[in-house]
Amino acid sequence: MLDVSLNGQDFTEIPHTFRYYFISEVKIIPNEGQDDSEPQCTIQGSGLFDTPHKQLKVSLNFDFHEKKIACERNIEVKWNKAEKTFTFKFPKLSWIIGDHIITPELL
Repeated sequence: MLDVSLNGQDFTEIPHTFRYYFISEVKIIPNEGQDDSEPQCTIQGSGLFDTPHKQLKVSLNFDFHEKKIACERNIEVKWNKAEKTFTFKFPKLSWIIGDHIITPELL
């Protein structure tokens, strides 16, 4: 349990639980798709469990005309209790990169 104090003496006396996560052997099925599709994907792995605030972070980093571009988006995922997996719809590339221009050499 964790309890917070800003001065080292007065604690909130409202302890909070801190949990370590041991997630391993993670794989995403399918792990590729077309730009204009939004495939339904599944995340499998050991140590996955349901939580009220589950999201997947998608990050892309690439160079465009000598400028570094970084894009990041969060995607909602759903818990499949029977299979103990997460499922999500992978978004179109244009949604992930926002207003950045896509050229064939970036793909």
